[in-house]
Amino acid sequence: MSATQPAPGEPLLAVRPRPTPFYRTAPFLWRFVPVAALALAGVVALLASGTVALPFQPMTTLVGVGGSKIEYLGDPQVQDRLLRHHITVNVTRLGSRESARVPFEGVDFVFPSGQPAAELVLHRRQEAQEYSSAHRVFVSPIVLATYREYAETLRGAGLADPQPGQDPARPLYYDLSLGGFLDQGRAGRTWNDLGIEDQGFANGNTVLAQTSNVCESNSAATYLGLVAFVTRGGVPTSGQEGVELAREIRPLLREQGLPTRAPDAVYFIPEGAGSSRWS
Repeated sequence: MSATQPAPGEPLLAVRPRPTPFYRTAPFLWRFVPVAALALAGVVALLASGTVALPFQPMTTLVGVGGSKIEYLGDPQVQDRLLRHHITVNVTRLGSRESARVPFEGVDFVFPSGQPAAELVLHRRQEAQEYSSAHRVFVSPIVLATYREYAETLRGAGLADPQPGQDPARPLYYDLSLGGFLDQGRAGRTWNDLGIEDQGFANGNTVLAQTSNVCESNSAATYLGLVAFVTRGGVPTSGQEGVELAREIRPLLREQGLPTRAPDAVYFIPEGAGSSRWS
């Protein structure tokens, strides 16, 4: 009997190669390695940005009030920056002057839209002997916002000109002749009189600017100051002159109707363009 052959009656055992684990097979590796590399890169990016641990860190919530500029704190990029410093904000939009008069108790910060309201807050804190830091973060000119059709109507009437350096077909900013604009309101002229119908609208409202409450809003008070200065050609030198000037410009403000807290809301409704003035 050969030594290489089993004896009669002995079992035959077949030796098979050990199977390759699934995680070492080519199809698995082709799918897993790119995904794992992407996940690892994401973890590294989170660690580098410092945001991976944010859900497990204590957050500080700041309560604030302010004027129209407080919308800045609602910007997603701003909120992301604050979260990186473990800060969230709870804000209430009021008029700038109204927010400047809010009691300091329960409010962490005031975010007014102009220097007069900021100075009022500073003065109140100084009287209360509280620490205050007056940083003028935002300094912006007053802008009357409207739909393009109204701006082009004023342009056609010779009351507005596009600022240079823009697309001549679709400019975004115009220089307004405020004196001529106010003369339209004093004369009781409507947007239809100025030719708004050529832009596809019919609007019988008097040509006026729509503002928020001049007693609560810094921007409305600024517009009031411009109207007063242009109307008189300077600053009143006595109380009597001031009273006479107020009576002269009163129709330009009262004809607006009741002021709204947020005149910009007219731009968020489909009917806004057909009923808009300026704000």
